Amino acid sequence: MKKNEYQYLNNNQTEQVNCKYDFFQAAGNFVTITIYAKNSIPEKTSIQANPIKLEFDVTFEGGQKTFKKSIDLAGVINIKINLN
Repeated sequence: MKKNEYQYLNNNQTEQVNCKYDFFQAAGNFVTITIYAKNSIPEKTSIQANPIKLEFDVTFEGGQKTFKKSIDLAGVINIKINLN
């Protein structure tokens, strides 16, 4: 966008932004993710996993912003014991 240009979002749109997060994969089957988002909406937050990849989608700031990320894992995990 150029200077003095504005992008307006209607009420149904959310702005996709970057968010601070920490990710740690221990040897074996354990993965820890911490996402730092103010006023997140748990009902609109999802984490999907398969043995080699994690994907998460967090809606926060009253539903106005979203953070989406996909992470390739360093090793294979057993998702049956990681997702409670």
